[in-house]
Amino acid sequence: MDKEFIITIFSENTVGLLSQITTVFTHRNVNIESITASESAIDGIYKHTIMVRNDEDKVANLVKQIEKKIDVLQANCFVDDEIFILETSLLKLSTPSVLADKEISRIVRRFDARIVEVNPTFTTVEKTGITDDILEFFRCLND
Repeated sequence: MDKEFIITIFSENTVGLLSQITTVFTHRNVNIESITASESAIDGIYKHTIMVRNDEDKVANLVKQIEKKIDVLQANCFVDDEIFILETSLLKLSTPSVLADKEISRIVRRFDARIVEVNPTFTTVEKTGITDDILEFFRCLND
């Protein structure tokens, strides 16, 4: 049964490398569901994130083949439940409501959110976390 895998590849920025990487998938008859490429936090190093659906052995072999490319520094494979995604939400609240209801500031502190801006009309609150945490924070503010 096919599972969803996320492959992350760190490489130097070399012309044609992405083409070489995608050729590895084509030769093994594996469809790429999504692909993103961007600079990493390390200057001169690029990160490619590729999502595929296939069996574990085939994906493991793909990663080994990709790691053999000269300009590839590292390649890793993860199943979906090994990765967590942090989201950031910005909520715009009425400043008069925030000032009138002391419970709002308690909720903001309890959920480790932070107030980003306050002006006479609105207050902007930032909350970073997983989706469930953000939704729970939103529900508490609206109760």
